[in-house]
This record gives sequence, structure tokens and C-alpha cells, in this order.
Amino acid sequence: MVAEEPSSPLVAFQAIPDGNTVSSIAARYQIEWQLWAKVVEHFSDPAFHAAYLTQALALEFVAEACARYRDHRSVMMLVEENRWQAEVADLMLARLESLAAVQMERAGKKGFELPAWWVFLPTASGVARMGWILLGMALCLRLIFAML
Repeated sequence: MVAEEPSSPLVAFQAIPDGNTVSSIAARYQIEWQLWAKVVEHFSDPAFHAAYLTQALALEFVAEACARYRDHRSVMMLVEENRWQAEVADLMLARLESLAAVQMERAGKKGFELPAWWVFLPTASGVARMGWILLGMALCLRLIFAML
């Protein structure tokens, strides 16, 4: 018989963790170092990592989170039975980098943007339809009087 390879601990990190669990963890441990201590304590649970990443993005301490994951990875690479934690730390670093890139892209957007009230204006309402009709009539009248 062929010996089966033990499943990778990264398999659990491919699924999306339960949002209610993530939000309850983030609400319970609102201070960064408390949440990081729980992440280290429950390193195989993706919900704790998701809560930490969420908090890092919301409170804008992405650089500190990257430093913590890098330190954890460098320590766990030295211990053979805990090398899987280094792989998880690498995965979380990659996720943090991509999320930080998206944040930087959003922050870099400059230029003209329509006001929110204009964007969310109901275009199917009777008032909007009447406005378009009146605008069309006004433009038609302008063209007729310009041609005379």
C-alpha cells in the first residue's frame, strides 16, 4: 500500500472563515498585541488570522502586522515540527501585501468624482424622469430658437 501524505496545514487557509467568528474575535480582542497573542496561541485557526488582518487594515497598522509575521516566520523556520507555521506566516504576508497594495491604489486615486448624493440618485423615480423630460424640452426649444 502507498503511504498517504499528511494533509498540509495550509488546506484550512484556502477556505473562507466564518464571518461571525471573525467579527467576534476582533470585537473580543481589540488591542493589537492581545489579538496577536491569540493568533499565536491559535495559529492553526484561520479565523484568528482573518480577524488580525481585518484589524490591521481597519486600524492601519499593516507594517507592524507584516513585521510580526516576518518575525514569527523566521523563528518557526528553525524548528522542523513547526515549519508549517512559517508557511502560514508566508501566506499571511502575501495576503497583507496584496491588501496593502489595494489600499495604496485607492489612496492614490485623485481627480473628479461625482458627489455621493448624485451617484445614488434614483434614476427610475418619477421625479428623475420628469427632470429628463424637462431638460430635453428645454434643449429642443433652445435649438428651435437658435435656428430661427
